[in-house]
Amino acid sequence: MMTPPLIEYLTKFGDTHVTIASNILKDAQMVAAKHPAHTSAIYLDVFDPAAVEEAVRKVNLVISFIPPWMHMKVLPICVKAGVNVTTSSYISPEML
Repeated sequence: MMTPPLIEYLTKFGDTHVTIASNILKDAQMVAAKHPAHTSAIYLDVFDPAAVEEAVRKVNLVISFIPPWMHMKVLPICVKAGVNVTTSSYISPEML
């Protein structure tokens, strides 16, 4: 629910490319189709650390809209790769 408005906001400036990653590729593709010049969609399973690392290393910022209990599948990989990450979730003890 939060992703489409965020994509709308980020792409309106015309200077940003957003990769929408989801474990439901069709959903990511539907969101990306609204802004084809500034978005792409990829399949990503956060339970596959190698795939997460590959995706993270290709971007400058990760915006994590996954369920809070899944953040720790992504955050350590972002830290290791030196890629900033933000999330809409509250900080958990594990995240600290």
